[in-house]
Amino acid sequence: MRKLLILLLLGALVFGGWYVGSPLWAMHQLSQAAESADPAALDERVDYPALRQSLKDELRTQIKDSMGDTAPDALEDFGVVVAMGLADPAVDALVTPERTATLIRTGRLLEPGDRESREAAEPIEWEVERFGLDRFHATPSDEAGRSGPTLVFSRDGFGWRLDGIELP
Repeated sequence: MRKLLILLLLGALVFGGWYVGSPLWAMHQLSQAAESADPAALDERVDYPALRQSLKDELRTQIKDSMGDTAPDALEDFGVVVAMGLADPAVDALVTPERTATLIRTGRLLEPGDRESREAAEPIEWEVERFGLDRFHATPSDEAGRSGPTLVFSRDGFGWRLDGIELP
């Protein structure tokens, strides 16, 4: 009986360690892959097709929300259709290993344009919020309190893969 109790306690400790530590470890590994600009390491940790689809869905939602509650008119509807048509190819071009590495390093989808801005970039802190056993979100914030897009991770075995994004 005592051995069973010890095994149960040990199992609970291992599970608790995984539950608390695995999202932080996943973010650390993803950050290391982004810092080293290693596309193969990023490919292991990012589901690019799911990430692209998630960003397309987010953009569609924001475009629809930007229409507001005003009465629809033909020109506005045409503008929405054009914007949605342009969003998909733009997302396909935007979600690449290089841009994903930029997102992880800077907390932004696009890096600041000039070199001084890139060198003066403030360190990014990632706030991790767990959603059950299968999901966690990581939201970046800098020292000024600005936040960027939230990264959505899904469990992949005992590890995690980035497969979604939520825009602020």
